Amino acid sequence: MGKLAEQGQFQTIMLEVGHFFIFCSDVKRHADFAQQEGDSSTSLAGCGDGCAIDATLVSQNRVIAVESMGLGSCYIGGIRDRIETIADLLQLPEHVYPVYGLSVGHPAHRNPVKSHFYSSAIYHHNH
Repeated sequence: MGKLAEQGQFQTIMLEVGHFFIFCSDVKRHADFAQQEGDSSTSLAGCGDGCAIDATLVSQNRVIAVESMGLGSCYIGGIRDRIETIADLLQLPEHVYPVYGLSVGHPAHRNPVKSHFYSSAIYHHNH
């Protein structure tokens, strides 16, 4: 874990929490399909976004579960700062890339709930 923290200029929270998760984007299936179809272009770039969205959805569900157990969490987006280095450190297979880190543990304190936009500011109705 220390080597991971060194690579990403990450917050020390990574070393102080009970658990640290890394959510990855897996585009191997897309790469295999492109190869099968004889596509050697860089058309895989677009599918990475979809896989990153999948990783985001999974991580958000983890946060919901964590919070339901009274634990706290903190996303570590700096994972993306050194994707290749971290992928090598984690010995990820080809076409699998780290997207987010998530620290999970017992919070030292609870931050107050932040105010949000009024629904009239974020919802639009066609008339």
